[in-house]
Amino acid sequence: SSISCLQQLVIICLKLGIGSENETCIQIVRLILTSIYGGETVVADLEIFSPGQIQSMIFSHSHFEELAGRASSPARKELLALLVVCISLDQNPKECAGTVNMSKLLVGFRGSIADDDRLLRRLFYLYEVSSSINKNERFFMHNMIWGDSQQCSSNQSETQAFGTDHGHHWEWFIEVIDVQRVRKTISDFPIMDPARPPRQPSIESWLNEDDDPGEGDSELSIGSSEDDSSIDFYDNPVSDEKKNRTTRKMRKGKLQEWQTGSNDDRYSPGFIVPLILGVLESFAELADHEDDTDSKGKDSSYSESTPFNEENADASNDARSTLYRETFTKVAYRLSQKGAIALSVMALSSKCPELRKIAASVIYRFIQALRMEEAHGITAWRSRPQINMVVCSLQRGLMVSRARRLSKNTENGEEEMLHIPMLPAVSALFLARSLMIIPRPAESMYGAINKFYLRLDNNGGAYADCFSLPGFMTLFGSVQEDTDLVRRERLWILHLLKDGTLDSYCYKVAAGRHAPELLLSFVDAMCSRNPQDVDEYECLLLLDTISVLVERGGASSF
Repeated sequence: SSISCLQQLVIICLKLGIGSENETCIQIVRLILTSIYGGETVVADLEIFSPGQIQSMIFSHSHFEELAGRASSPARKELLALLVVCISLDQNPKECAGTVNMSKLLVGFRGSIADDDRLLRRLFYLYEVSSSINKNERFFMHNMIWGDSQQCSSNQSETQAFGTDHGHHWEWFIEVIDVQRVRKTISDFPIMDPARPPRQPSIESWLNEDDDPGEGDSELSIGSSEDDSSIDFYDNPVSDEKKNRTTRKMRKGKLQEWQTGSNDDRYSPGFIVPLILGVLESFAELADHEDDTDSKGKDSSYSESTPFNEENADASNDARSTLYRETFTKVAYRLSQKGAIALSVMALSSKCPELRKIAASVIYRFIQALRMEEAHGITAWRSRPQINMVVCSLQRGLMVSRARRLSKNTENGEEEMLHIPMLPAVSALFLARSLMIIPRPAESMYGAINKFYLRLDNNGGAYADCFSLPGFMTLFGSVQEDTDLVRRERLWILHLLKDGTLDSYCYKVAAGRHAPELLLSFVDAMCSRNPQDVDEYECLLLLDTISVLVERGGASSF
């Protein structure tokens, strides 16, 4: 019969697809599931394997573990897409995949924006939001160790855990952060990466209960230079009809997928930045809790009937409070060495409002750690005052921006609302690269960057270029006597403009400082020079920068 033929086809395709790593066979199974269960109405006449049954068949395959751990494999990508379809189409998933099976998939996970990593994040997210799975059987991605740290995490000694048993839970994450990948992510920041893993329309062309019906329907537009509240991935309510999984609507034509690639190893800010916040808050809460104990050295849950030695309790709680505060500052220091502050600052340019709020919380926790007395005792953190200068300058700049916004709202009779503005990527990149340079006095740009922040005197040193192009006139038109220094500063600001102009918003703030006109004038000046005196590298960089400005918003102006 046709039913048995379909069942046999699924079995054969799964065997060949997983056993021989044939992505076409796995794709056939996914297309069959999508055709039968993913339309506006489910085809009930064909009693083939349910999505839940196919998921079980995948996990029980003898070669599943081998394929699951093979990073950047086309067959693994198709396997993840099939698993996403299975959990997305399952009307009532009773069972979870299991921690063991999901741990096998996490071996090949890199926390990047590559296609397979995005699919794996989506798979975990669908399990997390599934209302039919028992709460005790659920697992969350941030609670599971991924990548190469699975092998090294079991070898961590107690002395590596910052002095408390609590530190063991996050040691693997701090160790796995790669500074080079952080630098690469900052230099080419994925501003479209959201905090919640979105569906990929080519794989999930229907709406689930967690999806935004307006997602991808229109291009993101920029409002005023200080306000981008219109850009929100999640604020549109989903109607009851669209929440019902049995009435899935095929969405074709309008949905635009955010394309990356299979080998893109840039970190996913929507995944890494919330984890950084989780690390900081888990330690900060312990330190804050110990500080909130009452004068007797006991917390509010203390029972008056319990025998209590006031002197011993005070000494014990003081020692414990000091330990937790020291631990918190040490963790903040180690994360800062990994580039976590710079990455979080760069996330303020994300087009996802939720991620910007998370990034603001991370920056607040770092400021809290930088100001603690225990941070002064970390002798290796010699750059702490300079880092504190930069982040506090940013904090004051955002406060000034908020004050202006509130003043404008009051004049217009509008209500106050919590809003984390979206910085243009070129401004956020200046801050992020400043934070990577400031800790290293040997850097060639250390003097110029340090001088830039020391010269800020308005509003207590507030960063005045939150919504403009910082330092361009000073660095591009430098009048230093040292010609080598002048060239380095000019090249640095050109790299900043080339890497930081990611959309029309960035072009708008660059044009506000007359950057396009100055670059074209400089081209004319270079053309009039003797060919032997022309700096080829600088000339090519200048042309690349102009090309980026044209491609990302300035075509009409040029």
